[in-house]
Amino acid sequence: MKNLNITSIDGLELKGYLFDEVKNPKGIIQIIHGMQEHGLRYEDTCKHFNEAGYIAFVSDLRGHGHTAIDEKHLGQDDGDIFSLTVHDQITISEKLIELFPNLPLYIFGHSYGSFITQKYIQVCPLANKAIICGTTNGSNLIMKFGRIIAWFTKLKNGKHGKAALIENMSLKSYGKGFEDGNWLSQDNEVWEKYKADKYCGTPFPVSFYASLFRNMGKLNKGIKEIPKETKILLIYGDKDPVGSNGKEIIKLEKLYKKANLDVTLKAYSNCRHELLNEIIKDDVRKDIIDFYNK
Repeated sequence: MKNLNITSIDGLELKGYLFDEVKNPKGIIQIIHGMQEHGLRYEDTCKHFNEAGYIAFVSDLRGHGHTAIDEKHLGQDDGDIFSLTVHDQITISEKLIELFPNLPLYIFGHSYGSFITQKYIQVCPLANKAIICGTTNGSNLIMKFGRIIAWFTKLKNGKHGKAALIENMSLKSYGKGFEDGNWLSQDNEVWEKYKADKYCGTPFPVSFYASLFRNMGKLNKGIKEIPKETKILLIYGDKDPVGSNGKEIIKLEKLYKKANLDVTLKAYSNCRHELLNEIIKDDVRKDIIDFYNK
C-alpha cells in the first residue's frame, strides 16, 4: 500500500491509499466508502482486487477518517458536503487515469458511497462500470421527512449542531431486530471492531444530513443523464435495513430499467449491510470480479 493524497477542487487534501502491487493489471477499481467509516476498512478487499489483477484505490472521504481535521470534526464541512464529495471522486478518477492512462477505470460505491456513486455516474463518464452496494432509492420516506427535520434542527442547533433525532430515525433504528444492534454483518467480530474504531460510528452534525437529504431527494431526476453504455450492478443483502431489505433497491432497479440502462440486480440471502464484511464475502468478491472482468 502507498499513501496517495489528492487535492480537491477547494484545496482540501484527501487522504488516499493506493494498492498497485499488480503485474499486468487489467484495470483500476476506485472504492467510495460508506458514512461514519474510513478507507482502510477496505484494505483486505483492495488486496483481494490486486490478486485478481486490479489496481485498487480508496480515500478517506471528506469529513471522514484522516481527511477530517480530527476526530472532533467528523462529518463537518463548510460547504455542501455531498456535492463536494462527488467532485472529489471525479478529481480522484482524473488522477488515477493520469497515473494509469491505458487502463479502464471502474467504480465500487458502498452505502453513503453508493449514493455518491449514483450521482457520479450521472455527471462523470470516466468509469463505464459501477457497482452500487448497500444502497437505497433517493425518493424514499426517510429522505423526504429527513430533509424537513434537518432544516428545523439546523435552525435550532446551528449547522454543526447535533442531529440526535435524525440519527435515531436512521442509523440507530437500523439495529432494531438484530442482536446487540449489529446491522452490519453476521460476523460479530466486524461489529466489535467497528465499535472500537475511533473513526467509525461517531454521530455527524446536522449540516451533513441537510446536505445528504437535499441531494438524495433530487437524485433520481438525473438518471436519464447516465450514459447508456454504463454497466451497473446493484448488490444488497436481503436483511439490510438501509434499502428496506431490498424493497427500495428493487425500486431503483426499475427506474434504471425504465431509462433503458444496462443494470443487473443481485441479492444475497440473510446478509446485512456490509457485504464485503459478511460471512460470504468470498462469494461477493467473486461476483464483483466477474462483473468487472466481463
